[in-house]
Amino acid sequence: MQLPKTQIYIALMFVLLPCLTVHSRTEFRKDDLRASVYTERGMDKLLNKNDYAGAIVDFDIALQIAPDYTVVYSYRADAKYRLGESEADRGNIQQALMYYHAAIQDYIHDPILNFWNPASNYIFISSVCIRISELEASTGDAEQAGEYAHAAQKDSSQAIDLDPEHAGGYSMRGVANLNLGILAAAKGRTEEAEHHYRNSIEDCNQAIDLAPKNANTYGNRGGTNTYLGILESIRGNVMQAQHLYRSAIADYDKMIALAPENASAYINRGCVWIQLGELEVTSGNIQQAESFYQLAITDCDKAIALNPQNAYVYSYRADAKLKLGESETLTGHVQHAERYYHSAIEDCCQAISLNPKFATAFYTQGRVNAALGNHAGAISDFDTAITIKSDYALAYYARGREKQVLKQDFAAEVDFQKAQTLNPEVEKLYLLGKGGKK
Repeated sequence: MQLPKTQIYIALMFVLLPCLTVHSRTEFRKDDLRASVYTERGMDKLLNKNDYAGAIVDFDIALQIAPDYTVVYSYRADAKYRLGESEADRGNIQQALMYYHAAIQDYIHDPILNFWNPASNYIFISSVCIRISELEASTGDAEQAGEYAHAAQKDSSQAIDLDPEHAGGYSMRGVANLNLGILAAAKGRTEEAEHHYRNSIEDCNQAIDLAPKNANTYGNRGGTNTYLGILESIRGNVMQAQHLYRSAIADYDKMIALAPENASAYINRGCVWIQLGELEVTSGNIQQAESFYQLAITDCDKAIALNPQNAYVYSYRADAKLKLGESETLTGHVQHAERYYHSAIEDCCQAISLNPKFATAFYTQGRVNAALGNHAGAISDFDTAITIKSDYALAYYARGREKQVLKQDFAAEVDFQKAQTLNPEVEKLYLLGKGGKK
């Protein structure tokens, strides 16, 4: 399971809000006044019109007029960060990375914030490093992803050292540890992954103690509990996995209570319902599993109503429909199963249309095509997923299974070996996704 992008934007706004009332000098010159006009226009585009490119143009002009009106750098950094988010949502990874790096460079140019609020400076940079890490991971560059996750961990620790009561520092370090755990788990290093997950839980707990009304921190802890549950599932500890998934559900319930318009909370809770359903299939409780999959679809429907442009939610709803189709197949309801499969294909197509570089959507579509008996189509989907994300162990393994069906035994073995090299736990992960059925 791949979670949507981490919820860090509110943290960024807490970092940037002090800038709205701080200026680089107490005495205003005419150039400052002219620059402030463009700055205010840029802020209106940034905050009210979602015109991030237009905001950057205005901030550029303000800095050309008054290069030492340095507070504008922080505003421009925020605009570049948001523009990076927009590009990432569309699958334009390299463009997004360019904006994220530019945001960091702008932010360190604001001496006022660096002097008066250095802890928030570290938190902002940590937040952007986390996004860079996630995008690098999505392309299969685990080394770069790890480097930026460690940088985020270091920067957030610096923020905590400067201000031990700053909840944002613990929250950001919790996300950094979560990402480091995900990267370790993707390589089959489960003990290392668990170490990072446990540290993430501690950081999230500390952040919640300091700021109990911050919805995003509950979401971060819910994500960590989900990944810990997956580790316990791999180990065969079903009851412990169920406990962790239930803890994740409780965290997302709290997040939704605090921020009912946050689509990601419903998406992530839907993912946990899918994980709970897979455990029930493994235990032979098909009816209970199907009820969890239906809850996942309901959560995805809510998320789509809030944000119909989010590619992740269609992919996860497709996964829930795939699981329902597999359950119906197990109980002999073939026609019902096919309806779910075809509906899942429609969701995958929607996810891919929104983000053509979404490897998980191609992987899920490949699984659905395999269930429909379209093995050549499935192989094509897995090919695309691997092209996008070069270290996608599950895609290699799934492609190997399809090649086996087509009697391409040598090619299948090559894929199995590649998958095993990337993640020694890949077969267990694959079978968990199929309810433990070989």
